[in-house]
Amino acid sequence: MAPQLILASTSRCRAKLLDTIQIPYRAISPDYDEPPLAGESPQARSSRHAEAKAKSVATSANDLITPESIVIGSDQVAFLGSTMLGKPLTRQAAVDQLTATSGKWLAYVTAVCLYRDRKKIWQGRERFDIKFRSLTAKKINWYVDLDQPLDCAGSIKAEGLGLCLIEQMRGRDINTLYGLPIIMLMDALEDLGIAIESLL
Repeated sequence: MAPQLILASTSRCRAKLLDTIQIPYRAISPDYDEPPLAGESPQARSSRHAEAKAKSVATSANDLITPESIVIGSDQVAFLGSTMLGKPLTRQAAVDQLTATSGKWLAYVTAVCLYRDRKKIWQGRERFDIKFRSLTAKKINWYVDLDQPLDCAGSIKAEGLGLCLIEQMRGRDINTLYGLPIIMLMDALEDLGIAIESLL
């Protein structure tokens, strides 16, 4: 029997990515608050959060979880130099983030962790960078008011109107920027002996 994929997330964007490649899955919200740790690197933070999300769902008493289930935990961290940029949550914070990143490269690291039968079976990270155009205050305010990117790290919805703010991109998989590096996930499943076609 093909393993059942469980997405340990309520993110609409991550769900949409799995929908796009037509892999059946169920989404379950992880019971995890994502606490920060002082002095932690973006890479370490994304990996820690991804694992905690996957473990929370994989070890829960949810009847949807079986020994064959593969639970996918994912977490993304945006950073500008040594400064991590979280979700702005307020309009002013979004304006401030975009003002700070104007004309600069912003890096995103997205970690993925897989659990099966209550054990971690794989973990990895992918990076994707974007360079912002030189942004005027008028353009920043226009964008924030129109796109409302208050729940997006770095204050940009790059899968839509946010493309207007980007000058260059670099990285293997643009889905890393959207919160779930699909190419890396497919590689991991293949390495674990799970044929992609068996999931469709």
